[in-house]
Amino acid sequence: MSLLHAFGMLLVLLTAALTLGGIVAALVAIPKHRLGAALAIFGALAAWDALHLGVVGCVSAREPARTLAPGQAKRFCGFYLDCHLGAAVMARQRPAEIAGKKAQGTWEVVTVEISSNARAATLEPYGLQAMLVDSSGKRFTRDSGAERAWQGAHGEPASFEQPVAPHGAYRKDLVFDVPADARGLALDIRERGLPDDVLEWLLPGDDDSFMHKPVLLELPLPWGG
Repeated sequence: MSLLHAFGMLLVLLTAALTLGGIVAALVAIPKHRLGAALAIFGALAAWDALHLGVVGCVSAREPARTLAPGQAKRFCGFYLDCHLGAAVMARQRPAEIAGKKAQGTWEVVTVEISSNARAATLEPYGLQAMLVDSSGKRFTRDSGAERAWQGAHGEPASFEQPVAPHGAYRKDLVFDVPADARGLALDIRERGLPDDVLEWLLPGDDDSFMHKPVLLELPLPWGG
């Protein structure tokens, strides 16, 4: 764990503790007609939360845009801020057809590996979202019909989200139909869902924190279909 990540975890925990304690104290003060004290508590909490967001914004704004090389994992921190799960691009194919169907542009089949470096616990990602992004910032979603056909032809499991044993991994092929002239494609993959989104948004240095530039996964050169 990096020093920045450790500091971020402490900051998030401190903010959570102060917010919870402040709300309880204000709710106790209001029935006792101590409105001034309650307003002071809410004001202090607002100032602290603004300071927290300022720290997150400053740290995130300093982070350069990054594109991770094939095989290099982007980590998902999750509710417990453990960052054990990760996703990496392992391969790329451009088949001419999928189940006899041609793409409107070009088929891009991207093999993603979901891995875990946990020591003991079996973990499972949830809310995984993946899109291809070209050099101009245009985004392309998965083609669900072509992906199901590809899975059937290759005997792949349908689910993108599967349990991962300690130090284990599994792979999943994602299918996209992108314009033939798309350049500089990279994969943007994220884990979405509450309360993880809120925690990661408030965690300085996290890939999904406030004002952080997207961390993309570079696609390798395609191999035959």
